[in-house]
Amino acid sequence: LHGRLRGPMSRKRPYLENERFWDLPDHSLRYIIKDAGEAAKANPDCPKAGVWLDEVNDACCVLYHRNSIRHR
Repeated sequence: LHGRLRGPMSRKRPYLENERFWDLPDHSLRYIIKDAGEAAKANPDCPKAGVWLDEVNDACCVLYHRNSIRHR
C-alpha cells in the first residue's frame, strides 16, 4: 500500500499554484471563476490577466476533482 490513500480523497490531487483553493467551498470557487474570468475578458492586455486566468483554471480543477470523487 505504499503511496496509496484510502477513502474519498484516494485520487491524487493535482498541483495548483493556489493551494488555498482546496480549502474554499464550491460557491467561493464559482465566484472566483466568474469574477476573474470577467476581469481577464475586460482587460486582456493587463499584466495580471494571466494571473486571473490561472485562478480560473485552478478553481475549475478543484471543482472537477471534487465532482469526480463524488460520482465514483
